[in-house]
Amino acid sequence: MSSRWLIVLAGLAVGGCSAESTDKDDQVASTYASELTVTGAAYLGTISSGQSKTSYYYDPPKYRAYGFTAKAGDNVVIDVTSPDGDAMAWLTDSTYATTYASNDDASSRTLDSHIAYTVPQSAGSSKSYRIVFRDYDRLDATFHISLTIKSSTPPPPSCDPAKEPLRDYRYTPSQCGVVRYTCPAGWHAFQNACGCGCE
Repeated sequence: MSSRWLIVLAGLAVGGCSAESTDKDDQVASTYASELTVTGAAYLGTISSGQSKTSYYYDPPKYRAYGFTAKAGDNVVIDVTSPDGDAMAWLTDSTYATTYASNDDASSRTLDSHIAYTVPQSAGSSKSYRIVFRDYDRLDATFHISLTIKSSTPPPPSCDPAKEPLRDYRYTPSQCGVVRYTCPAGWHAFQNACGCGCE
């Protein structure tokens, strides 16, 4: 067999091993969930939506974690990236007993981790979570952990009738579109997110 064909076959063999490894990597993070339940993680403090934290990893301890709170319906996005490591990430409850999501490689082109999770309606008004991370090979590495939480419920109106003495609120927002009213002399009609009336 010519050396050219040997090179082609060797390349195919390496490619086959690489594909198999990627398939296995997709399942690796979830297989550590039971271990995480037993060992827990070193708690590094809280992280807020829009924040990014940097942590230097070494083993032991095997796992590290940041905490945050979210409420029912919130869309949570977690990214654990590293310039020199292979990130693995888990989203758990505050006791590490329940793993809600996990990720090893966000895609076949990166060793970074990405988790997107929607808090179920059954979670109530507020629930504590942990972002757990480690290096795949438990080697020293620097990790950047970022958190974004987007609420599915709109923010409350910015107006406050109790703090607006020069406005006379007469109707609710749902009534404003179907009623007609007039204001006394010197007053003008207004409408906002809290309702409508005269000012």
